[in-house]
Amino acid sequence: MALLRALEAGMAGTTLACGASMTLPRDASRNAGWAPLVAISMVMFIIALDATMLNVAIPDIVKDLGTTTSAVQSAVALYSLTMAALMVGAGRVGDLLGPKRVYRAALVIFGCGTLMAALAPNVAILILGWSLLEGIGAAALIPISLSMTSISYSGPRRALAFGVLGGFQAVAAAMGPIIGGFLATNLSWRYAFGLEVVVVVIVLAMSRWLADRPPQRDQRLDTVGVTLWGIGLVAIVGSVLLAGWYGWWDAKRPLAIGGTEIGLGGIAPTPLLMLAGILVLVAFVHWSRRRVEQGLDPLFRFATLRVTDFRPGTATDALESLLIAGLLFTIPVFLQSGLGYTALDAGVALLPMSVAIFFASLGLTRVVHLVRPKLIVQISAITIGIGVVAYASVLGPTMTTIDSIVPLLLIGGGIGGLLSQLTNLTLAAVPDDEKGSATGVYNTAKELGTSMGTALIGSVLLASFYTSFVDTTVRVAAVDLHPDEARRLAIALEDAQARFDQATFERIVVAEMPPAAAAQVDRIVQQSWVDAMRRALETAFVVVVLIFAASTFLRGRRRPTVDPPVS
Repeated sequence: MALLRALEAGMAGTTLACGASMTLPRDASRNAGWAPLVAISMVMFIIALDATMLNVAIPDIVKDLGTTTSAVQSAVALYSLTMAALMVGAGRVGDLLGPKRVYRAALVIFGCGTLMAALAPNVAILILGWSLLEGIGAAALIPISLSMTSISYSGPRRALAFGVLGGFQAVAAAMGPIIGGFLATNLSWRYAFGLEVVVVVIVLAMSRWLADRPPQRDQRLDTVGVTLWGIGLVAIVGSVLLAGWYGWWDAKRPLAIGGTEIGLGGIAPTPLLMLAGILVLVAFVHWSRRRVEQGLDPLFRFATLRVTDFRPGTATDALESLLIAGLLFTIPVFLQSGLGYTALDAGVALLPMSVAIFFASLGLTRVVHLVRPKLIVQISAITIGIGVVAYASVLGPTMTTIDSIVPLLLIGGGIGGLLSQLTNLTLAAVPDDEKGSATGVYNTAKELGTSMGTALIGSVLLASFYTSFVDTTVRVAAVDLHPDEARRLAIALEDAQARFDQATFERIVVAEMPPAAAAQVDRIVQQSWVDAMRRALETAFVVVVLIFAASTFLRGRRRPTVDPPVS
């Protein structure tokens, strides 16, 4: 996500242009004034804000649009999924048509999506504007921004430009929860999108100073590969999103399309959609190999996967993105829905994690001459695990912001430690002529991890809330309820939440609950959120274990360095 990519951009100027396939000789770059960097930094600034400031505004968005947390969760996940599906292809389009031309078009698409999101009357328009149009625009803006930075500056100026760009993004990402919380609490979450529209207009006016290069007419975009890749990713992430509503295997409710129920023999659509996505990605692999055999340029060069540390490094970083996306979704929802925090309070509560990520990622780059990078990665994973356990230990209806400072510092410090090493460790050994393909795979995996994190850990939180609510109600009211009946009741409550607004839902719940439990509904709701957050943290801890397991396959023994390619 933007915070992770931003900090990587500041690691001694080692950010790589994701998806830009063409490599120019070094003398093709030119020293430019700082106007291009200002324009590019402003764009990356709002993308970084977009990825962090609205997480704390989710309850306000739900209330304002009369929708559900699950629907907004889908919007968040689809935003990252759109970028993951299109980022490499968008970078290639920049090569084919010229980066400046595509950059301007992407700015217009991003701006239109932002304006649509700011004025959205319902969640469908929000998804169209934010998740799709903004996602399409960002998918092109990110790789082309990095590419144009490379061709605008050379030598020490290029390293300085990447450092400034990364630092600018990092500050934006760290301040995102505070800015989003302030706007949502005192004005409206819509002002966050309005701020982005203003920035887009300013950058469009400054775009005449951006560097450009001739279109590569001799190249062709692998449209079939882009299509197969996109469909496969959408199917897999979509299956995880559906799991929260339909279940992972046994169907919680029948699949209905256009009011018509489709019988699947009691099986949820989740495994079927996931299998379809896997089959499409298998077809993508075969198609790419066929293009290589024909001497054509594929979307990905799979030979890169054989490079030392590339596979485990990419897997470790994707899992890290999954973890932080899941936490940045679930913690604000829990704090506001479960503990009654305002959006600004939630942003302040998250600040220790953002600050720790920033300082740890930069500080630990200076100790690599003393400690092996692999060891730093593994110690960082352990630190995250300790932080997750510590956060779970302080969970409770009376938890305060002060209680969560140390756990969030540990989690953020561990994530920062991973960031300080993984990009260079993963990409250092990749040959120069495969840098474009490798960085495309690497950054796409990160966006896919971000999308999966929101879908997976977010679904655990939301599904666990209803189950815990029923269990707690039954216990308080001393009602003897069969597990199957409890499960059906939890599903019915989830259905009610999806059909009605929060106030109507609470009235229905109180009316249907036994008197002994109805009098304690607020306490039951609060405890149910605590229990649900604990389940989400258990899932997050499993992800931490997978991060550590993936890191054991790394073989890097010294600090690698990656020179930014001139793409």
